[in-house]
Amino acid sequence: MTRAGVNLSALFDPFIIGGVFCYFLSFLLFLPWLAVRPVSVAVPAAGLTYALVAVAGWVLRGETLTAMQITGIVAVGIGVWMLAK
Repeated sequence: MTRAGVNLSALFDPFIIGGVFCYFLSFLLFLPWLAVRPVSVAVPAAGLTYALVAVAGWVLRGETLTAMQITGIVAVGIGVWMLAK
């Protein structure tokens, strides 16, 4: 199989399709959120996506989270919480 064939077949991976769907859904949900919140709160809250993706990888795919990654997830959460206050 050619390199292009390998990359094209990844488009049909259920995780890729699910990821694209979730990304589109998050965009649709972010627009109304942005309409009713100050940008200084709404945009940093979007940073929670990075933390949620890491946790989802751990829960759904069995990926390991290092102590540094867990610390980063907690730091992002605290930062978003502080900006929302």
